[in-house]
Amino acid sequence: MNPLSTRLISIPVLAAALLSLLSCLTLSPPGEQVKETVETGHKLLPARSKQVIWRSVEVPEDNTSITKTTGTPAQVKSATSEPPSEMVLISAGEFTMGSQTGKGDKDENPQHNIHLDAYYIDVHEVTNAQYYQFWLADGGEKSKHTPASYGSSYMIGDWPEVVRTKPNYPVVGVTWYDAKAYAEWAGKRLPTEAEWEKAARGTEARMWPWGNDFNLKIAVPETVNESSASKAHSNRRDGNDGYDNTTAPVNSYPTGISPYGVHDMAGNVWEWTVDWYSDDYYARASKENPKGPTKGKLKVVRGGSWNNREYSQRCVNRYYCYPDSWGNTLGFRCARDL
Repeated sequence: MNPLSTRLISIPVLAAALLSLLSCLTLSPPGEQVKETVETGHKLLPARSKQVIWRSVEVPEDNTSITKTTGTPAQVKSATSEPPSEMVLISAGEFTMGSQTGKGDKDENPQHNIHLDAYYIDVHEVTNAQYYQFWLADGGEKSKHTPASYGSSYMIGDWPEVVRTKPNYPVVGVTWYDAKAYAEWAGKRLPTEAEWEKAARGTEARMWPWGNDFNLKIAVPETVNESSASKAHSNRRDGNDGYDNTTAPVNSYPTGISPYGVHDMAGNVWEWTVDWYSDDYYARASKENPKGPTKGKLKVVRGGSWNNREYSQRCVNRYYCYPDSWGNTLGFRCARDL
């Protein structure tokens, strides 16, 4: 039932809802016809839609693998197979953050060196199978953190059916609050913006996780045959990368890993960070373990997605969403203190 038919919504509340809906660029509502977006620099303007994004909390009748359960990650076992929840250690030290003056976008300047203490970060983005464990522990179909369903739109699928059909794909359609709740349940946290960038580009100030040439030819690790060299290091829009215009299973691009061995930090899905967004934050950021502004209205997302081209997938690229936004290009990974 449409809630607008049963209750009166004030103009300020409705306006806030519309702003939230449009805050994340390239995040399409389920069932929406595929529309062309306009790229200006690297910021993608959203195709306007009259359809409101919704969340499905219905469990298909034939989904016999889903059972109600509660508990912590150590107590809850998934009903599906999933890749191991691996993390990699990012050693303490300095790295270069941002773009040189005159390059990149204004909110990436000034380039600056900062020191980070050691921390762990997930090797890959949180998958449907991993999020499913949390969802069950949070009440299953009654969970407040149920991901959005998208049906056949962009081949994303419906929750929780995707847990069976696409267990190793990144979970999408989750808000910042959903991502934070999962991280806390798993004994982790969301990475800071600085932690995310260091894990992506290393200490060599790389433009993309694999180097400074987006189309760099890199031999597939499992082979020594030069003819097998690949130029598809990430999942991007119209990229001829095997998963055009939809998500890809995590770890699908072994030639695109970061210097620390972290996968999919360019493309596939945008990733929530813990930081509030400010376009002038770099000019006043701490040189030691920066945590972002103390308050704000928008949260930083990083990495670009399957619906973005190479400029948006640069390690330094910053974007932002209202924390209660969600979309089919938006997921996350977790970090943890040493």
